Amino acid sequence: MTAATAAPDPELITGSGPGADADDGTETISWADFRAWERQLASSGACTHPIRLRGRIDAIDRATGETAPVYDTASEHGGVLHVACGNRREAVCPACSAIYGPVSSDVPKVGEYLLYWLKEIVQPNLAPKTYQTYELFVRLHIDPYLGHKRLDRLQVKDIRQWLNKLASLCQCCTQGKDVARPESRRRCCAIGKCCMEVLAPWSRKDARDTLRAALTCAVEEEIISRNPVSVIRLPAPRKHKCSVWTVDEARRFLESARRDEDALYTAYVLILVLGLRKGEVLGAYLGSGRS
Repeated sequence: MTAATAAPDPELITGSGPGADADDGTETISWADFRAWERQLASSGACTHPIRLRGRIDAIDRATGETAPVYDTASEHGGVLHVACGNRREAVCPACSAIYGPVSSDVPKVGEYLLYWLKEIVQPNLAPKTYQTYELFVRLHIDPYLGHKRLDRLQVKDIRQWLNKLASLCQCCTQGKDVARPESRRRCCAIGKCCMEVLAPWSRKDARDTLRAALTCAVEEEIISRNPVSVIRLPAPRKHKCSVWTVDEARRFLESARRDEDALYTAYVLILVLGLRKGEVLGAYLGSGRS
């Protein structure tokens, strides 16, 4: 169909409608049809792969039940309404890619972004203990499983599979805890007797929260458009009753520490006798000038 260079004078365009043949064998359209096609092209943003919609919209009067036509795609050129496809890949649709933004080819991987997040966001702005906790979960429980994936390709399915894997993998085997012990003290995974030290439910929840916090920053920085971790729900971890030492067990522990001349013997006494917490004991040592 050739009509893109037609002059604005209707007399210069021959033919009575789409498909009319000129004497030289070329196909021509009427000026009215060309203008309709031009408006339709502009409404879809010159999309190369527009979505073609067909139908109508009617308004219903609630009082009388009568319907009145509001819009019908039959009034459009060709009887369809063209809507932009919205594809962001320039190779597929250059027009939509220019409007909605091209797909970036330099999106970092999950592991790369987590390192940036820890260094540039967490460490300068949060408490040192918070940074240590986040770094631990990233290093041990997130990066080994998800670090290789591109950030914008991380899906909800990947998060679920990762969390299920954390609930079934032995952390002693994965982290090489028993292998790191002296050969004489190896007692489980290193000698073929897996202890099945799986991650506790509370730790799985903390790992999920760490990843969710990092991806929230990625959304704020417009690297990704949504946070796939935000829809993940975990069952509430059950609270386990803590076991406590008996008086005889505490006495035997103190006797052993004193016999071995443990440097923290005094701290053990304060904890067991006064019930001090770790921070209180450390504060007492710092206040006394001891290290």
